[in-house]
Amino acid sequence: MNKILFRALIILCIIVFLAAALYIADYFYTSSQRKNDFANLASFVENPSAVSDTTTSGDGSESKAEPDNSALLASYKALQQENPDMVGWIAIDGTTVDYPVMLTKEKPEFYLRRDFKKASSQAGTPFVDANCSISPRSDNVIIYGHNMDDKSMFAPILNYTDPKFYKEHKKIRFDTTEETGEYEIFAVLLTNVNIWDFEEPDYYGMIEAQNAKEYNQFIKMVREASLYETGIEPRYGEKLISLSTCEYSEADGRMMVLAREIAEEADEK
Repeated sequence: MNKILFRALIILCIIVFLAAALYIADYFYTSSQRKNDFANLASFVENPSAVSDTTTSGDGSESKAEPDNSALLASYKALQQENPDMVGWIAIDGTTVDYPVMLTKEKPEFYLRRDFKKASSQAGTPFVDANCSISPRSDNVIIYGHNMDDKSMFAPILNYTDPKFYKEHKKIRFDTTEETGEYEIFAVLLTNVNIWDFEEPDYYGMIEAQNAKEYNQFIKMVREASLYETGIEPRYGEKLISLSTCEYSEADGRMMVLAREIAEEADEK
């Protein structure tokens, strides 16, 4: 009887080991495949000439398209035809953040566990808070992304706890399918989304400011909560983005990075 029980335990251990090995192998394969898929999308966007470098006029003649932005926006439009839920692109130079951004108002968290092709994916795809609007633009567009163990999605923004990293990565690119945009970070903070913690300020609460007072109060609140001073104070009317990901120093912890749009005139100086 003891021998039978011993053999049964050995067989059970082997089954558990094989199942765990298969799970780990599948995880790494899926993770690698997912990264390749997003890398292909990023490559398509970063080489917009692959879409088209000519336009056809009304008389049928071809002419060169406007450089840079028009070709870039054309690549976004091409991707949007593949998936109408895509509303923009988020990227931070010097990091792996380089992804399409999705929005599904009827199903707010649809891309929490789905990739660009809508297939099941633990990493999901960065997505906009369903209360936000892209066209016309909300005062503050909140974008969620997972903090993955393989350092993909929004995991790199956790590095903003270090002021040195901030100084080396001050800007964020957030383009919509209609226009390109560059943003500069003005606040980095830690919070949580515990619905029972009524003492925690609502850093997700301001999407549309009713007036200058409400806008300025929000800016004051997040700047005071920032882990360090950036010297940047947005003014009423300037558009904002808020990047949010999980952070595990406390229960239901979140990391937020807030940035304001850089005006074209200021950028040209």
